[in-house]
Amino acid sequence: MSKNKAIKVVTAAVIAGSAITAVAPAQSEAATNSVDKAITKAHNQITKAFNAYYKEARFDNKLPSTSQIRKEAKLARDYYEAAKKQISKNGGSKSKKAAYLKKLDTKKQSLNRVENYVKAINVNVAAKKVAFESAVKGGTQSKVLAAQTALDQKNAEFKKAVAKVFGPDARRLLTAKYYTPADKLSATVDNEMAVYRAYRDIERKDLIKKDLAAAGKLITSVEKQVAKIEKKNTKLAQNIMKAVKKNKAAYEKELARTVTSQKKLDAILNSAKDGDKVEIKVQATENLKIATTKALTITLTGDFKKKDLTIDAPKTHVTNKAANSGKVTINDVSNTSYEQVGTYGSLVVNDTNGGRIINSTSAPLNITITAGAKVTLVGNFGKVTVLGNAEITLAANTVVQEIATDAAVTVITEAGAEVKTTTGSGTVTVTPSTPVTPPGGGGGSTPDYVQVNLSQATTTVDLSGYADSRTFDGIQVTGATLGSSFFVESVKTNRNEQPVTMNKTIPILAETMTITPVQLLGNLANGATLGTLRSVVGGGDIEIKGAVTKSGVVKPVTITIKLGSVGPSVIENAYFKIEKTGTVDGKKTAEVTVYTNNDVTLGDLSHEGIDFTFTLATALFNDTTLVNKVKEELQKITNGNKLELTQLSSFAGKTITLNEYTVTFKAATK
Repeated sequence: MSKNKAIKVVTAAVIAGSAITAVAPAQSEAATNSVDKAITKAHNQITKAFNAYYKEARFDNKLPSTSQIRKEAKLARDYYEAAKKQISKNGGSKSKKAAYLKKLDTKKQSLNRVENYVKAINVNVAAKKVAFESAVKGGTQSKVLAAQTALDQKNAEFKKAVAKVFGPDARRLLTAKYYTPADKLSATVDNEMAVYRAYRDIERKDLIKKDLAAAGKLITSVEKQVAKIEKKNTKLAQNIMKAVKKNKAAYEKELARTVTSQKKLDAILNSAKDGDKVEIKVQATENLKIATTKALTITLTGDFKKKDLTIDAPKTHVTNKAANSGKVTINDVSNTSYEQVGTYGSLVVNDTNGGRIINSTSAPLNITITAGAKVTLVGNFGKVTVLGNAEITLAANTVVQEIATDAAVTVITEAGAEVKTTTGSGTVTVTPSTPVTPPGGGGGSTPDYVQVNLSQATTTVDLSGYADSRTFDGIQVTGATLGSSFFVESVKTNRNEQPVTMNKTIPILAETMTITPVQLLGNLANGATLGTLRSVVGGGDIEIKGAVTKSGVVKPVTITIKLGSVGPSVIENAYFKIEKTGTVDGKKTAEVTVYTNNDVTLGDLSHEGIDFTFTLATALFNDTTLVNKVKEELQKITNGNKLELTQLSSFAGKTITLNEYTVTFKAATK
């Protein structure tokens, strides 16, 4: 190649290369311009959106259209994200991209602020307001409370969102437009809901029965609110006031018969008369003391709430069925005893003249006996701590797991009673009591017990020849091994067309032990004479079906007690007396004396196991088929009340005529 030709080729190549290099700056500049434009577009929209709420609130004292600000905020976010994509695609080197992002984010704070504003207005308080107003109109308390709670929660959510909005003017206007009206709307039923919540707690927790003091506090806590709503004419207020009136009436009724303080207890004891049966429901707010010289039978129910009980009542029997007694201290009770049924903290006996302690709880009773005490224990006892010289009698079949003492203690055991172990440095002398001629045994005495050998499948005991005046003290059972149980399935008497299901299990604690009439027949047989028992159950036979069970082995047992026919005896108990009074002018007469100092309803008697109409039919007419006619005649003198709700005292001064008899009711005290 010639020299000139070579120079031309090189020159052409250089020119061509220069031309290629000259194109590159134009492409780069175009990419850069697209990034800058995207950033500028985003910045402009962010500024527009921000000013739409911020400047309008600050300078015009108003809020923007919600739809408009949502639209502007969405465009601002869309343009911001588009700018980020442009930077990622056309921003050049890593360092240039970082510079572009930094530039873009100079408006990020304004974007966040406008989006916080939109988040606030997107909290939908309005929907909750509509639901709330609908619930209030409906008037159902629970629905109103739920709607109010939902409204308050949503309004709180809105308030929290507003707190993040930039600009005090915007926050003030948002609060005034949305939060404050919703808050005021909710408050329109604050009084109603305060009352509703209080009385709902009273009902749900059954406080009137379980914690009267707590119920009283709740009732008092909303008295002002009740006063504000009781004259309102809204459906909601009227519904709430129904609950208020119902529960207040129940509270006042319960308060009238419930002891919360010593003052109230003293008032009840002072008004009681000798011979009265007094049921005291306790909701203790302080320690209580039963102090009386009257001959009373007191039953305690309710809840001591861990408060202490002291008893100083030498002629009174006390049955403590109340829950949660604290320390029970017995200074003196009648020889007929103190019976522990409910839960307790501790029990101390100071009685020096012969009180009885009966354990009817489900577990062994732990007690402390002080020096000089003379006490009889009945039932199952755990640890008996004796603090000084004392005399303890264990009633038949009573078991004491441990006597702990450092003193000299004399223990007299009746049939089947035992002390498992003794501890301490003292001396425990166990002496069997003087034997008593067993029922039906020698000496010609009339039996008070009936003897039953549980090893036999059937036993029949004939009491038909015994006088009405004799008592029926229960069944003395033998023939069952220790650790077994006598399961009483049912009891059938003339009073019942069908056997009464009992399903009661009586543990065999001794080789010879007594099953009381109360365990079999209820309170109607407590201390009853044969004459009373014959009249109450209609004479004839008592048939007891059951089984002796041990380790899965079941041996059926049937016991038949022949009572004999109903005699002419007077029927009397703590509530009434029934007696035939003879014939006047050719007409047969009878008299029912109602003891008004122990007034009960016929339903109450039924719960005690005493069927009043049946007793009348058998005592006066010796005819169980007349029970329904007796009911019909009694119904005529109840003033329209249900028979089971009628007080016995309401019959006083009235008469019924049936089966040639005129029966007169009169009132008396016993």
